[in-house]
Amino acid sequence: MNQSTTQINQSGASLIDVEHPVHIVYGTQTGTAENIAYELTEASRAQGVAIRISDMEDLRVEDLQQSQCLIIVTSTYGDGDMPDNAVMLWNELTASSLDFSSTAFAVLGLGDSSFPNFCAAGRNWDHQLEKLGAQRLIERVDCDNDYEESADAWQASILSVLEKNFSFAKDDAKTNSSDLNTEARSRRFNYDQSNPMIAELVDKRLLTAKESSKQVMHYALRIPVDEQAYQPGDILNILPHNEVALVNAILFHQEFDCESLVTYKNEDRRLGELLSGILDIRVPSMKFLESVASETADIELQELLHHPEQLSEFLWGKDVLSFLEKYPDLRLSAQNFVDLMRPLTPRSYSIASSPSTFSNEVHLTVSTVSYKNASRPMYGTGSGYLANKAEPGNQIACYLQANRHFTLPEDDSAPIVMIGPGTGIAPFRCFLQERESRGATGKNWLFFGDRNRETDFLYAEELEEYLANNLLTRLDCAFSRDQQDKTYVQHRMIEQADQLFQWLEDGAYVFVCGDAQNMAKDVEKTLIKIIETGGTYAESEAQEYLDSLRRSHRYERDVY
Repeated sequence: MNQSTTQINQSGASLIDVEHPVHIVYGTQTGTAENIAYELTEASRAQGVAIRISDMEDLRVEDLQQSQCLIIVTSTYGDGDMPDNAVMLWNELTASSLDFSSTAFAVLGLGDSSFPNFCAAGRNWDHQLEKLGAQRLIERVDCDNDYEESADAWQASILSVLEKNFSFAKDDAKTNSSDLNTEARSRRFNYDQSNPMIAELVDKRLLTAKESSKQVMHYALRIPVDEQAYQPGDILNILPHNEVALVNAILFHQEFDCESLVTYKNEDRRLGELLSGILDIRVPSMKFLESVASETADIELQELLHHPEQLSEFLWGKDVLSFLEKYPDLRLSAQNFVDLMRPLTPRSYSIASSPSTFSNEVHLTVSTVSYKNASRPMYGTGSGYLANKAEPGNQIACYLQANRHFTLPEDDSAPIVMIGPGTGIAPFRCFLQERESRGATGKNWLFFGDRNRETDFLYAEELEEYLANNLLTRLDCAFSRDQQDKTYVQHRMIEQADQLFQWLEDGAYVFVCGDAQNMAKDVEKTLIKIIETGGTYAESEAQEYLDSLRRSHRYERDVY
């Protein structure tokens, strides 16, 4: 936590002009930061605080400077990046020399401590605002996956400061309240992580050929009839279970009794239940690693704990059992073991079906993550659970999540370009089904890629049928390993650069789904190059062109 002591006047005198509202601004990738921001907004208004709320995507840096009290709630995307809706505003802020000395601020960061650059987005906002002269209201709080307790405590602290310094008559505080009544906020589902729905797995089939170098599965789940209808682009979160073999190996190695009672979140729980579906025994927590380093006096591990990048590389392919096996003399009590584990978090998947086509069903396209650590097979927690344990007829705990930054255009005559290699095809299968059900007249262009056409052409028959009946205007595929020189979707984009730029000029919406680390970055660079060439722009002008597409929601990404 940043230890700067620049805060609001402790005597209670306000540092700001209270005639201006407090401004909550959120950066979000999956919706968690947005939900927290709206909860704080609603709680603040209930206490008579004049407040407004904005999506970072809808603001320019001058809007921030005009805010007399600025509250930032932001997630960190991947390993240290800004969430998509925050990128443009953040770039403007870092290039700005505006004076923020009349602005008070507070930051809540959300992240995942399994990444080296934990909560980097929140830390960067905090440091940059301080650098520009803004005055800190309260210290930043960085929240891990189990964010509820930390976020609630931060909200209570900031609400106390706001209530003390920015309260108005409650009727006056209703100013600008209409921005809470948007469609995105009203579209709330009946179930969530703390109260998941129980869906029945009704279909499970292999999409890749048996000879393929990987396994991609199609899953169909029947959801309860009382759940609200999801929209194309939305997400399904699965609450997975740990591998039975891994649970049993830990119980055996540590000589634990699965029936023994331990305390977890102030409740007595069976150890076996916690290891099976509540605690993450796949990804070692920092608390666990620190305890192992201390108990074993492992100098190498102690040194790695101070170097996040090297630690991340060291941990690849290792789970909690890996450390228990490496240090056979390490003995933890059942309670101590539970206290050192992080919670098992939901796994998020893009929905691959349209509710207009499959009523009360959700389809998923999931690649099974599998590899070997020494002689022991290992699987991704979510994909392994679905592939190895879930069978048709089984009940799956899950919940839907709106994804309002990845939605089809309301104008059914608008052309769309979809770029989705591998399992990135999932939401575009949904989009095509939805466009067909609506009778949309807009053109549809899909770029799809994978390893080999014969073994990895996901949903090939469906796509070829869409192409034959003209629902798909164009289908450009790149199968990287079918020739000596690897070919990817960005190569196909360059081949069709002139037409692709013309589609952009004609008002096309561009959607990208799939790997964030490499594919999405390469695709964005390719788009900028296509815009440069097609419009004879300088690189900076091409970037601004792409940014304008982003601001008008014509360039959206669902990457992971």
